[in-house]
Amino acid sequence: MNALSDGGTGWYVFWSDLRNDLQKAQLYGQHFDAAGVAQWTANGELIFELPGRSVNEIAPVLMDNGDVMLAVMSSANNTNSGDTVRAIRIDQNAQHVWSQPALLSVNGQGLFGNCFYFHDPKGVHSGDGAYFCYHGESQGSNGFYAMQRVRGDGSVAFDVPGKQVPYNAGYASHTAYPDGAEGMVVAWICSGGIGTCERAIRVDSLGTAQWGTNLDVTAGSGLGGARNITSDGAGGFVGVWSDVNADIAMTRFDTSATVLWNPSPLFACNETHDQQSPDVTVMGNVAYLAWTDNRPPANYRDLYMQKIDMTAGARLWDTDGVLVIQNDSY
Repeated sequence: MNALSDGGTGWYVFWSDLRNDLQKAQLYGQHFDAAGVAQWTANGELIFELPGRSVNEIAPVLMDNGDVMLAVMSSANNTNSGDTVRAIRIDQNAQHVWSQPALLSVNGQGLFGNCFYFHDPKGVHSGDGAYFCYHGESQGSNGFYAMQRVRGDGSVAFDVPGKQVPYNAGYASHTAYPDGAEGMVVAWICSGGIGTCERAIRVDSLGTAQWGTNLDVTAGSGLGGARNITSDGAGGFVGVWSDVNADIAMTRFDTSATVLWNPSPLFACNETHDQQSPDVTVMGNVAYLAWTDNRPPANYRDLYMQKIDMTAGARLWDTDGVLVIQNDSY
């Protein structure tokens, strides 16, 4: 299931649905207003189906006019993520804008070697359309990240099956972020183990790398849990993660991959207990970080926050953060 803002006070929700065939999913969606009232057909509007195939994964992106563009992964049944990637565009009434889907990528021999299937699609706004990035599984390797840019009229910027994201190994989960110039920043985990790194690369609207190599976002500190990246509101990015010591680490970098805080990483919290699941939002020249924390008296996990000065990365509240929500402890 995927949910995103409608650009106002409501929400779009999209999901793969097996209500009509337990082996072949169809794409359904719903539009909710600010009060949570459904605006489309009760129990969801049928958005897209492919006869004889299953719609297994999707990635929606909101357009400037309120339309939604979605990457759609399909295969012969619902056991594999997708051997084919397409894109569709619908308006605010769930009506299709294009006469037919755009073809983004297909599996088999080709640019990516012997590719078996694609999965985990991500999408970001790009110009009058969207940039999509997804993981591909290929024979004899850890896989790769493929990308395709779709224009507002449904045409694709790159020849099918798209381009490979440069300077990556394709090992583990990834995220994608708009760069403010019709390109995107793609970030990925270097491996599946504790202490691994997170790296990132920026590409322009032509799929060309804008950095000479990938950036080690974690700056050698290593991942111990979840991570997140968000816009810094000034054309760059703030990255946060739980490191190998279960502390909340953070960094800031611009679109040229220059790290703006020194040293890097800095810490929003390095209290001696376990801090996990960090998230961050930027408002003007300050950032607010939130995370879960098991420091006493928590028997489970409480929610803590920290306020950060965006210029220097300095902590503005209590050194180890402020308790925001305390769960019952007994």
